[in-house]
Amino acid sequence: MAMDYEKIFLEWKANRGDGQKSEDSTVDAASGAEDAAPRDGASLSVLYELTEEASELRRRLLEKIYGQEHAVSTFVTGYFQAKLLSMTDPSRRKPAASFLFVGAPGVGKTFLAETVAEALQCPFARFDMSEYADKDAVIEFSGADGVYKGSKEGNVTGFVRKHPRCVLIFDEIEKAHMNVLHLFLQILDAGRLRDSCTDQEVFFDQTMIILTTNAGSSIYDDARNTSLDSVPKRTVMQALRTECDAKTGSPIFPAALCSRFASGNVILFNRMEVRYLKQILEYRLKKCVSDLEQQFQIQVHLDDNISKALIFAEGGMADARTISGRGEKFLSEEIYELFQQVAFGIGQGQIDRLQKIYFSVDFKDAALEVRNLFQMTADMEKSVRRLTRYHQVVDYSSKRRLAEDGTSAEVVLTDFQLRYAVEGVDSGRILAETERPNVTFDEIIGAEDAKEELRFFIDYMKHPQQYIEKGFHPPKGVLLHGIPGTGKTMLAKAMATEADMTFMSAEGSQFLKKYVGEGPEAIHALFRTARKYAPTILFIDEIDAIGKNRQSAGDSNSRADILNALLTEMSGFKTTGESQVFVLAATNFDVEGKDRFSLDSALLRRFDRKILVDLPNREERLRFLKQRREKSPALAFSDEEADRIAAGSAGMTLSRIKLILGYAMRCAAQQHFEKVTDDILDEAFASFDDGQTEALCSEEELKRIARHEAGHAFICWQNQHTPAYLTVMGNKSFGGYMLQENERRAYNLTRKQVYERIREALAGRATEIVFYGKENGASSGAADDLKVATQLAEKMIGQWGMDDTFGMAVIREKDAVCSDVESRLRERVNAILQQMLGETVAQIKNNKESVDLLAEVLILENHMDGRKIRELLESKDKYTVR
Repeated sequence: MAMDYEKIFLEWKANRGDGQKSEDSTVDAASGAEDAAPRDGASLSVLYELTEEASELRRRLLEKIYGQEHAVSTFVTGYFQAKLLSMTDPSRRKPAASFLFVGAPGVGKTFLAETVAEALQCPFARFDMSEYADKDAVIEFSGADGVYKGSKEGNVTGFVRKHPRCVLIFDEIEKAHMNVLHLFLQILDAGRLRDSCTDQEVFFDQTMIILTTNAGSSIYDDARNTSLDSVPKRTVMQALRTECDAKTGSPIFPAALCSRFASGNVILFNRMEVRYLKQILEYRLKKCVSDLEQQFQIQVHLDDNISKALIFAEGGMADARTISGRGEKFLSEEIYELFQQVAFGIGQGQIDRLQKIYFSVDFKDAALEVRNLFQMTADMEKSVRRLTRYHQVVDYSSKRRLAEDGTSAEVVLTDFQLRYAVEGVDSGRILAETERPNVTFDEIIGAEDAKEELRFFIDYMKHPQQYIEKGFHPPKGVLLHGIPGTGKTMLAKAMATEADMTFMSAEGSQFLKKYVGEGPEAIHALFRTARKYAPTILFIDEIDAIGKNRQSAGDSNSRADILNALLTEMSGFKTTGESQVFVLAATNFDVEGKDRFSLDSALLRRFDRKILVDLPNREERLRFLKQRREKSPALAFSDEEADRIAAGSAGMTLSRIKLILGYAMRCAAQQHFEKVTDDILDEAFASFDDGQTEALCSEEELKRIARHEAGHAFICWQNQHTPAYLTVMGNKSFGGYMLQENERRAYNLTRKQVYERIREALAGRATEIVFYGKENGASSGAADDLKVATQLAEKMIGQWGMDDTFGMAVIREKDAVCSDVESRLRERVNAILQQMLGETVAQIKNNKESVDLLAEVLILENHMDGRKIRELLESKDKYTVR
């Protein structure tokens, strides 16, 4: 029984041997006088006895409780405080003490509560609150009225009536029905509860109440954070107040009950450190071995690595409860399998010859990563942190061997392998190893720049500390952009294969929900899961579904809310350190912000890099055709045909070429041919688009487009601003295009600069005139160029005051519609354009060879960057077209 302090005090007075004159006298510490006035109440020695009792309780608890020293110390302090209050405040009617144990499942909350009751030698009762989840559970809790058939005293009130001084353990209090939870308001506040059966008040003023809960997971959810000692009580209570039921959306605990919790002792349990889990496991194994040896007179020897293997098999999800069960289950299963094999091998009559069983671990043939886990003998915590970080566990198989003489047997754990262990609730979001594609970067043709950059980010995510020490900031993400079919999704699949990390994938459209608020919550939930399994690569395909420009007409508020949620998650505040989430996104939209089909500028700023996944060049198209031919026996076209198709398919994506090859195989089957010949492939390319022969670009047409674009690039180069990018084939309604460096944004153009820009815009038409004559050189390919040149000429005349003929007066919009002004303006614009075109034609004619060389290289390469353009034009004599 707990100590009777009144009895202790009386015994102390009777047996005192220190020579003091009176049992109520005390020494005045200030004066040393021995005749001070007697104290009212108990002597200070009772406090000493109480302190001794608390210290003894702490010692006894720590003998059995591993890894929760902080929880034990906090409990003992609360116990001392409760005892002290009961002595100093006789009018107190609340429970003798109340505690709320908060923490993850399996950290020892219930075990500590039961150990406390055992150490105090008090009657105790444990109530599993999942049994009180029904709305009528109050009848079981506090009794049923006599009008009910089979009415009886309440389980709780009845126990306390019989044992006023007791310990009550309410396990997983969050599972109780709200009607039951409201009963605790009276118990914790007034220290009493009426039993409905006996119609009597039951008092809890001598009762210690311990409640346990797994709620507040937002505090302890990260398994890598084992030290929670410094979390303030206020933070814990806030987590309990705000946590809601997943089904109803209502708070788990009423606010009034949370305030009652806060008035007691709230103890947050740490996650179990590996060293303590190892101690628990070894204790359980040792006890099981001892029981076996004593019961069956057989020697059992366990290798030191057995406990490691069992802990690694649980990975970062190990807790005290699972690890204890794992030890017992391991021994029973292995002995069962062993004796089945022994009985089969030597017969039941000779089993008694077996005297020794050895359990050992053989990891010498395991992968290097697994061997490293076992060999980190000095820091097993580091090994488990590694498993926790990547959400992995170590699988093994066991083999059993019997000695020839039958006196000993060996159980060997071997075939160790790492595998991912994803929680069931998250399994739909995370690509398991078996689900990951088997494509690698080396198998993807083209997109070399994109692959190189993605390899860098993979290396960063694997070894962040090396880069942080060099001053690198953690990357937030990369945006892959380009026309459909260039292989953006394939690059993401290859990244999933090559990255030894958690990989998650989502599509932008899946966040467009029916009800307001669902979309943003889906974003937050996705990132919560990603951080939980960090470091994580999160691939969002078709991000334009939620990330298009918010200034676009018709953009809804709900879509803007979803985008805001994504921007918040990508801000970097929640994805630093070990919770790093790297976003890999793909879009077919424009990323330059030039039109309404652009991604939002705020979203674009979140990405560290925007990588263009470009169209394949001729060599890459040829390699792809030959690769497909090697993989498919049905493709039997010649090298010459492959070369012709590669040359004539400029502007096509590899996915489109793949579709056409598939179509060619179907055509061959329909014509009863076993293989695709050159003629069948030609026909397939010509008729793929529903019979419209537009798939292949003729050689002459391709050369014309290349010269047109080369003319643009050459004039730009002569004007000292080489374009950043040049391609022979584009999309939509134009053949090729050129991108200027940073779009050459200038806000204070001179007349000379405007003339240069007009000549650059007319360079394509001028080049066609030089190569094809005045009549044949005027083609529709210059439509957009003429529009740009015309707009520049109109602005320099009517808005910028740069034309001597019109003067500096600005032509207002209403003046421009006047027939006379419009006619004069049009006449002057034409004059300027003709003058600039003539000068540009002369420039191209004087450098025809350079322009033609640039066009030839462009046909071969399909695209060129600024560096390559400069190298070619600056050293054209050394450049040889292969």
